[in-house]
Amino acid sequence: MFIFLDIDGVLNKESDWSKPFSLNSDCIRRFCEKNREARIILISSWKNGFISSHNEKNTPQIKELEAQLDRYGIRIVGKVCDNRYRDYAVRDYLKEHPSIKEYVVVDDDIKEYSSKDIPHLRLVDSKVGFR
Repeated sequence: MFIFLDIDGVLNKESDWSKPFSLNSDCIRRFCEKNREARIILISSWKNGFISSHNEKNTPQIKELEAQLDRYGIRIVGKVCDNRYRDYAVRDYLKEHPSIKEYVVVDDDIKEYSSKDIPHLRLVDSKVGFR
């Protein structure tokens, strides 16, 4: 399963935001335990620090995220290109990768999307992160 993943509000929660680029181990554990076969495509602003899987040029924040996901055998395999709306970015990514048939989008912010009716979108409450 491919997961288009936002980070802030999903793998951390609002109370973690006082420290930029923080991760919440409980949110990560819950996410990973429910998504053991996941292949991650970043839709988060964190994607700007991702070059390629385990690349030494990845930002320290991405390296930490990769390390935590690795404990569960989950890998980041790509990132979307910037677009005004994330649903458009996901659509464009899927056009470029037609072999992806099964996917879900996990995010906490509906304002990042062109409408409120987005197929495959699972909204997360940013106050508690992934459950």
